[in-house]
Amino acid sequence: MSSNPTLEALEQRIIILEEELAKARHDKEALHEKAEMFENIINGVSMLITYMDTEERYVFVNRAYAQWYEVNPKQLIGKRVADILKPDVYERASHNIKKVLSGQPVSYENRVIDKYGRECFVRANYEPRFSGEQVKGFYTSIVDITESRQIEEALRESESRIQTISNNLADVMIYQVIAKSDGSRKFTYLNDTVRILYGVSPEEAMADSSLIYSRIHEDDIAYLIEAEEKAIKTASRFKAEARVKEPSGGIRWSMYSSTPTFMKDGSVYWNGIELVITERKRMEETLKKSEENFRRSIEDSPLGVRIVSETGETLFANRAFLDILGYQNIEELKATPAKERYTPESYAKYTERREKRKQGKFVPSEYEVSIVRKDGGIRHLRVFRKEILWSGNPQFQVLYDDITELKKVEEALRESESRYRDLVKYAPSGIYEVDYETNRFVSVNDVICEYTGYTRDELMNMNLFDLLTEESRRLMIQRLEKLYAGEQIPHNVEYCIRTKDGELIWAILNARYIYEGGRLKGATGIINNINARKKTEEALRESEEKLKSIISTSQEWIWAIDTKGIHTFSNPACENILGYRAEEIVGENWQHLLHEEDMKSIEQLLSRSAEQKTGWSNVTLRWQHRDGTCRYLESNGVPIFDTDGTLKGFQGSDRDITERKLAEEYQKSMQERLQRAEKMEVLGRMAGKVAHDLNNVLGALTGYSELLLM
Repeated sequence: MSSNPTLEALEQRIIILEEELAKARHDKEALHEKAEMFENIINGVSMLITYMDTEERYVFVNRAYAQWYEVNPKQLIGKRVADILKPDVYERASHNIKKVLSGQPVSYENRVIDKYGRECFVRANYEPRFSGEQVKGFYTSIVDITESRQIEEALRESESRIQTISNNLADVMIYQVIAKSDGSRKFTYLNDTVRILYGVSPEEAMADSSLIYSRIHEDDIAYLIEAEEKAIKTASRFKAEARVKEPSGGIRWSMYSSTPTFMKDGSVYWNGIELVITERKRMEETLKKSEENFRRSIEDSPLGVRIVSETGETLFANRAFLDILGYQNIEELKATPAKERYTPESYAKYTERREKRKQGKFVPSEYEVSIVRKDGGIRHLRVFRKEILWSGNPQFQVLYDDITELKKVEEALRESESRYRDLVKYAPSGIYEVDYETNRFVSVNDVICEYTGYTRDELMNMNLFDLLTEESRRLMIQRLEKLYAGEQIPHNVEYCIRTKDGELIWAILNARYIYEGGRLKGATGIINNINARKKTEEALRESEEKLKSIISTSQEWIWAIDTKGIHTFSNPACENILGYRAEEIVGENWQHLLHEEDMKSIEQLLSRSAEQKTGWSNVTLRWQHRDGTCRYLESNGVPIFDTDGTLKGFQGSDRDITERKLAEEYQKSMQERLQRAEKMEVLGRMAGKVAHDLNNVLGALTGYSELLLM
């Protein structure tokens, strides 16, 4: 028999393989659907979920995790966690990552800062994934537990407050006592008030309940037992009052209120309070007096009080009400018709209210009336009407508050508001209000219309940004972004405005921002045209530039020093004069370059100048050049003082007069040589004359000598 399969067997085998293939495809589709459903579920939860491999690279992140770091989930896949987390966060997490990669599940809580900069508390769980006994990666799930932490903290605080309140209720004892089926009783809880009311600690009373029950007045025990049995039979709240012997020996009144809880073993738990009502009992004793005092308080009330029947009959009127109308007594009031007690307008409203009440229609319980006093004066009253029991019958209490002065104040306020509107309208500055939700003006005055060239109606229909140049728009947007972020910005700002005819004007704006529910709503502001100031500033800048140019190109050394002799400014001319650049001069004390013979005189000069608050001019000083030669500088300077008169330093300019000085010295030298030559010439002539005269004398003597010898 052949071992080859028959055609029929092959066909059967193919059918089986096709069925298995179809089943595999079906299982694959089902698995794909489940995987897709699982991924949708994972992406739909607020929990942060990831899966990482052993190299700490992201293999999967859900949408919540990616949103936390404000990236697309695909951008995280394949990246190392150290590249995503902040260094300090990763440093804290790395220890736990090492633990989970060693096969240990990790769970911990941590404080983090979310993307909005808020402090949050999270619970992180790391779960290793094994393949056999080898860790192939790990899952992480991070849950925001901030709210639960806050709830727990609030609960702890609440429990602490309740405990504190409970222990500080001097007249309220909170207790829990169990009454067993055998008749015995045991306290399971007592607050600290038991120390005040019974003179024992909670622990002592819980150990021996007789310390409490023995204090109940013997005449009230039977009443309390009866009330307790009734509460048990009806499963209702136990409430009774009894006298208690105090530790000091006195008697107090206490009210007991508790609710029974029935246990399976037949015992009953009573959760209740004991409230000291001694004071209440005393108050009940004085109730009649208090009722009399109540009537007196009505009589002496600063408000007018009137008790009227449903038909409008006056049953009672206090002194204040009679004084408002100017009557001596209630009989005089009753004798005056209502029509004469009201102004015509108020009487018409009075009759309207009366008719509505007869018809059962609604009438406000608070309204205003204007009444005519007995002397003819008008008073304005605010009225409050309420139904009460008077002498056991339903009547109406009507209170009258004299608001005449308030009406005058309101009228003055209306006049003030009118003046304010006129002030805004006719103010020399532009005044406006803007709504930042629509970026449209709410109100503008005539000055803004004058500045912009637009009518009020045109401005009210314009967008705020339409008035600004592009640069000013950017500036306003930056300021608004800072305001929305809660940052502080200067109140004053300068904007460039484009008028209706295209002209550009500069304006300074001072704004007060309006918030509603903590959210920026709008602003009110004042605008002033500063075109003239801008032109002045531009001219000043040009002037400063010219001055800088003159100083930098001047051949004179222009300088400034502080009180210590340190140069705070130097122009470039110092390099031509002394051989030092301006940068070398500024910040240094260069007085050592002065000739030592000039140091003392310059110190005296500076001291005298500061004392007399005057400058100096044409003072010649000798300075040492960088090459060692001497330079003669002609100095001119003045002292500098701040606003309170304190000396800040000196400033001035020095001119190089070295060549002139050398020429003067050369000229002086030549003159001295000439003078010496002239002196020698005179001496020569004098010597010649003397010699001539001497020769004449000698000649005569010689002649005489010869004659004598002859």
